[in-house]
Amino acid sequence: MEGDNSSACLMISEYQHIITFIKKSLSSTTQPEFKTMLTAMLKKTKPYLNEAMKCDAVLIATILNPSFRLSIFKVSFPSHYDYARDLIYELFETQNAQVNIASSSSPDESAELIGTKAKATNLDREDYIDFFPEKGKEPLADELSIYLDGKHKLPSSEASQCLEWWKDHAEEFPVLAHLARDYLACSATSASVERCFSAAADTCGGDRGSLAAKTIERCVSSHQWLVQGVEPDESFETAQSIITQAMEDKAYEKSKSIPDDLKE
Repeated sequence: MEGDNSSACLMISEYQHIITFIKKSLSSTTQPEFKTMLTAMLKKTKPYLNEAMKCDAVLIATILNPSFRLSIFKVSFPSHYDYARDLIYELFETQNAQVNIASSSSPDESAELIGTKAKATNLDREDYIDFFPEKGKEPLADELSIYLDGKHKLPSSEASQCLEWWKDHAEEFPVLAHLARDYLACSATSASVERCFSAAADTCGGDRGSLAAKTIERCVSSHQWLVQGVEPDESFETAQSIITQAMEDKAYEKSKSIPDDLKE
């Protein structure tokens, strides 16, 4: 499961697929040599699945993969279903509370405008009676319930494309999108993490030990964007325009040093 895609969310599914394949091969083969080999493979693989099932981060990442959600536990791992469900609900409530606190800290201008409008209406006619009041709206299902119910299904064959799915549906599931941003970054192997540490070492040397963690994260991310040729937009547009102009100037200066007979 090497690569730049989200991999921790695929661990449980991949191990389960491997075990199912080995069991199927074991039941169909008649050769003792193959039975011995497949039995050893099965014995070696099961502990890895059990270890993954004991990791809360892997469980959450699996749930936040829209191809699996809680259904994978209900179908394939019923003994872990209740624990996984309680885990995601508790995490969602915590994250939702943080989001609500952040949103309530900003002044609500719309409430002030609504209050002004209501006051003006009362001045127009204080004895106004609504003969056709609207029916009380039924409470909408919360964000987590809608997600777990399977809205916007992603086929299991496209489970590795979960980041694209979240990019398309982040506005519809804002609280879960915050969680997905953290947990889907978890890697199933240490190779990509080691590469990240190597990149951080190149960018943030010993003379930058007092930098804050957020600053280091931005330095490493910016460096990787430059290396990979990513052109960010929005709040990074000004910086990107400077980089683009510098690259064009460098290319122009380089082209002037090439003899005319060697130019294409």
